Amino acid sequence: MKKLVLCKCGSGKYFEQCCDTNVRVLAIPNNGPHHQKEILTKLSIGREFGMRFRGVYEFYGNDLIEFKLKNPKSRSRNEFLRVLAQYVTEYLEDVCLSSWNEPDFWEEFIILYYPCFIQVTSQEKEVEKFVSELKRFLHWIDIKYKIPLFKTIDSYIKEMFLELKDCEATINRLYKHEFPNFLNEDCNIQTDFFGRLDKLEEFPEKKDTLFEIKSLNRVYLVVTELETNENFYLKGLPSATVYPGMIISGSIGRKKGDWAWTWGIPENVFPKSSKKYLDDIRL
Repeated sequence: MKKLVLCKCGSGKYFEQCCDTNVRVLAIPNNGPHHQKEILTKLSIGREFGMRFRGVYEFYGNDLIEFKLKNPKSRSRNEFLRVLAQYVTEYLEDVCLSSWNEPDFWEEFIILYYPCFIQVTSQEKEVEKFVSELKRFLHWIDIKYKIPLFKTIDSYIKEMFLELKDCEATINRLYKHEFPNFLNEDCNIQTDFFGRLDKLEEFPEKKDTLFEIKSLNRVYLVVTELETNENFYLKGLPSATVYPGMIISGSIGRKKGDWAWTWGIPENVFPKSSKKYLDDIRL
């Protein structure tokens, strides 16, 4: 997933489709062996949670590394930092982040980016772990920079918590519905997944799409593809796990002559409040 940013030249096109034609190179000054050793140490630590190398030379890189070292063995902290590091270095690659004190930055992270990383587990406690680490990080940033960030974002976290839990419950139900043995130790998810892909290939019409649930009944769901605003009748998606307004990405297919599309493979589930950000992303 990557955020698409309008080009500053005023063309109305996205930056990567307009003026983004130059190779950008980061020049690193050589300040002696001690500095080189420090950089190599930071690169090694950052690699533990997947931070791209250029993050070491940005203000946020030092903060992520410092926060990691406060609890270096924590799996939940590593996972939180992995998602946050990818958010700032990949998703926001063309957006210059100058400070943590930007509420819109955190809102987009919480309701749009994080849902792509909710893992399927038997306990379904991933959202709680994420929120716990996020609050610790925000509180730590408040103290370090003496800014009132925690109070602002915490109120938003409380508002969005139930929606995130709905996303977690839904992605769990979808995966367990399509891959019943997903959480079994002897499950070969690659075999099951490619088997599901093979079944989807039997359909003459196929789509990898992002859609919003509009209405549902016992037989089919009415969904709207966000890119085209076209309505589809969709069957095979367990209706007990979704509700109108929820946004889902996944694969669907249709046989020749059928009026309804068949649900295929789930990808991500987004809360309905993420819709305002979805126009400017590339999945």
